[in-house]
Amino acid sequence: MERSFNSEVLIIPGQEIDIRWHQEVELFLPNGATFRFLAHPGYPTISNVIENIQGIEIENALHFIDKERVMALAEEYDLLLLSNSDAHSIDTIGRCYTEIDIEELIARAR
Repeated sequence: MERSFNSEVLIIPGQEIDIRWHQEVELFLPNGATFRFLAHPGYPTISNVIENIQGIEIENALHFIDKERVMALAEEYDLLLLSNSDAHSIDTIGRCYTEIDIEELIARAR
């Protein structure tokens, strides 16, 4: 039996920014909304201050992530778990990725 998938790939513009002892990613969504997530927690450190973010990386193609600690933080702060290729070159795009409806990102965004 052949499976049929009716999905679209959407590339969302964004940027990685330095916030004190960690890095966050801002995704720029339709209607001016911004979804922020903690990038590669544990590299260089997991910040004890989790403010104004809606998600956290649980998988990253470049950095080790303590998944048990990340899942606990996600549960405590109601954060969306994300996978990210953290691509720094074309050939690493898509190594890790998250399948999600854009509506869910928009609903959590600020």
